[in-house]
Amino acid sequence: MEKWKGYMLASVVGATTLLAGCGGGNNAENANSASSNATATDSNSAATDSNAASTNSDSQEKIELRVSSGAAVEEAKAEQAAIDAFMAKNPNITVKYEPIPGDDATQKLLAGIAAGNAPDVFLIDSVLLPQFIDNNALLDLAPFTKTDPEFNKDVWYENVYNIGVRGDKLYEFPRGFTPMVVYYNKQVFDNAGVPYPQDNWTWQDFLDTAKKLTKDEDGDGKTDIYGMSADPYFYKSVPFVWQNSSDVLDKEGTTAEGYLNSPATVEAWQMYTDLVKQQISPTPSVKKALGDLWFQSGKVGMQVSGHWTLLGINDTVESGKFDISKLGVVGLPRNKERVSVMYEAGWGVASSTKHQEAAYKLAKFMSESVEGQKGRVESGLELSAVKSVQEEYSKDKPIEQVFVNEVQYARQPWGSIHPKWAEIETQIDKALEQVVVNGITVKEAMDAAVPKIDAIIKDE
Repeated sequence: MEKWKGYMLASVVGATTLLAGCGGGNNAENANSASSNATATDSNSAATDSNAASTNSDSQEKIELRVSSGAAVEEAKAEQAAIDAFMAKNPNITVKYEPIPGDDATQKLLAGIAAGNAPDVFLIDSVLLPQFIDNNALLDLAPFTKTDPEFNKDVWYENVYNIGVRGDKLYEFPRGFTPMVVYYNKQVFDNAGVPYPQDNWTWQDFLDTAKKLTKDEDGDGKTDIYGMSADPYFYKSVPFVWQNSSDVLDKEGTTAEGYLNSPATVEAWQMYTDLVKQQISPTPSVKKALGDLWFQSGKVGMQVSGHWTLLGINDTVESGKFDISKLGVVGLPRNKERVSVMYEAGWGVASSTKHQEAAYKLAKFMSESVEGQKGRVESGLELSAVKSVQEEYSKDKPIEQVFVNEVQYARQPWGSIHPKWAEIETQIDKALEQVVVNGITVKEAMDAAVPKIDAIIKDE
């Protein structure tokens, strides 16, 4: 997941650069041309409304659409099966699937958009939404939903669906997502004689459990079995800030002052980073030295992660390196509030598409249909954003049921809201690293990060 995180942050930075050539321009230019942009936006909205309201020749003529997603082999098979089902139901529409395997999928998508060769429909990670929206790269789907008698937003989890909503506009249909949870190795618990964590546990329960699991087995003063992996990354630790009724920016995202360095935020990250200082959690370098199977081998008892972690765990099960019966999953602990964070991807339509109605139908089908969702959820990468599909799949699967239960507490990430989040998050991660690696206090680290983040927000 650390690899995924670095890749996504690089993709967001790349999006800012590449999409600038697609009509967004820089902030100063946007501010100076607010009036003309507003007129253009009104014109575009009127054109979209007109296209959505009309019967549109899309429903009659032969149409070819291109759809793209970053996908491994099994994922690509699931997407192709959904596309085949769509074409069977819409014989006048031919869909060409263009999967982009590998870590450069988003960069290739961005390059295609910048070159004026965007696919009609594409999968977009929610952390890229602000850049795509600000640069007019995505079609507003809301007008089409108003004239679609079969549209029903209640098929999706409400908080997941709302990630793509901006006021009265809609820019994507959710495909899949995951809330963050706590994975635990039952063998580590059994060896230490510690009860398994229970739903609705507290920070104190969490800390007590992590301490009891931590063992110096040879008496050399160094930890051999760690209770918890407290990675110094924002995307994993932000729920603890929210659980303490705090945040890192104000609601409008205009400043970090008084939020990132507030007593409540500092307290949350103090609790989290103290796990490393007290050798309850390995440092990043020690964790690397433990090897790829640091969790499965029983070197670490607990970790915070998303549904994607099941893919790696299942691989080790298949290779005989881990017993799946030893895996436990529980919701995040609570403090003043019970909160998790979720990470999502959805289907968007390029604003440049020549077939808006047909592209809308395809994006909606890929997102809401059983054909579009069943293969995805069975791949194990994520939860289905469609409630009925996920709940059916979760029957008789206790681990999946934990994820489903956690959805109600999950908030959308800052990355799906703030257009400069990649740069902001980098500064927060650097601050957390300063605490864990260099030993400065959380308050000092956050105080130092605040002016850097506010300068990023203000383009200084």
